[in-house]
Amino acid sequence: MIHETDFNRLNELSRELEDIYKPLRVEEYNAPLNRPEEQHRLREHYSLQKPYNPQFTYRIFPMDICKPLQRFIRKIYPETNTWENLLFKDAKRTLDTLGTLLDHDPGQITAVSIAADGLPSRELVQDAY
Repeated sequence: MIHETDFNRLNELSRELEDIYKPLRVEEYNAPLNRPEEQHRLREHYSLQKPYNPQFTYRIFPMDICKPLQRFIRKIYPETNTWENLLFKDAKRTLDTLGTLLDHDPGQITAVSIAADGLPSRELVQDAY
């Protein structure tokens, strides 16, 4: 049974996490700055039947954005109860996702996505085709 003090702590932690998430805007760090140029190069190479691997550049992700989330995670005791464990997992998953914006490494992005959502089923992959 959860005591009232624990219940109040969980509510406060939930509100705090919501306040951390509200201002998070990562779209500007996730979209390539040179997308039109690279699309043009890709089309040129395609018309010449030459392979081309786009070289995207991105806005530098300021790691300071992660500091409130890192502080929050240090306050959480996931072994205390199920709800606090869920808050911890959610905050950690978000922090891992934000970490992919540092270098846009496809392998890291895939690993974080699989950890969060699992692998797609064969049926889903077939539907995608």
